[in-house]
Amino acid sequence: YEYTINVSGNDNLVRLKELGFDVTTGQKDTSDIRPKAKSLVYKLKNDLKLSKSQFTKLFECSDWMINAYYNKSELTRGELKHIVEVGIRKDIKSQYLDRLKKIVCSDISYGKVLDIVKEGTTEHTYDFEVKPKENFLAGVGCMIAHNTTAMRFAVSDLLHKEYKEQAKKVIKGDLEGAMRKLKETRDLPIYYSNGTHVSVDANIDIIDKINLEHVFFPIVDGGNILHIFMGESMPDPKGLKEFAFNIAKNTQVGYFAFTKDMTLCLKDFHVSPGLKDQCPNCGSSKVEHLSRITGYLQAVSGWNKGKQQELKDRKRYDI
Repeated sequence: YEYTINVSGNDNLVRLKELGFDVTTGQKDTSDIRPKAKSLVYKLKNDLKLSKSQFTKLFECSDWMINAYYNKSELTRGELKHIVEVGIRKDIKSQYLDRLKKIVCSDISYGKVLDIVKEGTTEHTYDFEVKPKENFLAGVGCMIAHNTTAMRFAVSDLLHKEYKEQAKKVIKGDLEGAMRKLKETRDLPIYYSNGTHVSVDANIDIIDKINLEHVFFPIVDGGNILHIFMGESMPDPKGLKEFAFNIAKNTQVGYFAFTKDMTLCLKDFHVSPGLKDQCPNCGSSKVEHLSRITGYLQAVSGWNKGKQQELKDRKRYDI
């Protein structure tokens, strides 16, 4: 994603500058930066009571990694992922390693700011109030954090008595379980259907799903995707290719993805299709599930409860 931020008022331009935004050139860096994560690497090293050389040896850091960890102002997801993977493989225990894992597996992405300009008077203005300095992440970043609202909006509607009863009729997921825990947490196994998609558990065939969703692509030109979640069986490559070409040539779908769930064994690193509790190769229960969220294949353990419930509910197709 790229963003142009239109700012009303010189005082807000000054605030952006204080936060670290370059208001003359914008932020065009394409690295998948994880803002503020570098401090956790230092805390991890100190928590394990390691010297710099001991830390780099334990986490099997190559020269370029050492340079990144100690000389760069911010780190990318890939650089952090190496630390997390080595930590898991060596069964290293630390609260900071757990926090780094959540950052690496998070469905939050950071879009680059293309430009920042002063906005003149417009006919209609919608002002969304947020606490100062909480809606931007600066430093090397100059980036806006964005995430799915599917779970958050569902939870919010249940908390407001004027929407609660109507929301119950359309909220997806484990509504009973969510209602029991509503006073304890906001991370709940419920969600609204995302964007222009049919419900993920809709009992319809793939052709009907495509026919229902493809009509929205010319309308929602800011971004849309057709998800085709696949079962464990292996499709015929030639048939899958022909199916993909059919979608591209004969429908209005502009962007689509085939997704196969996977299980990664953290002991022998065997990858198997589907979501399994044990590795079929070595029998270890130390496994990580991988699937697609907001366009990317990621570790399921980093998802919120709403997205994890959606994963359980998804209808999968054997093509």
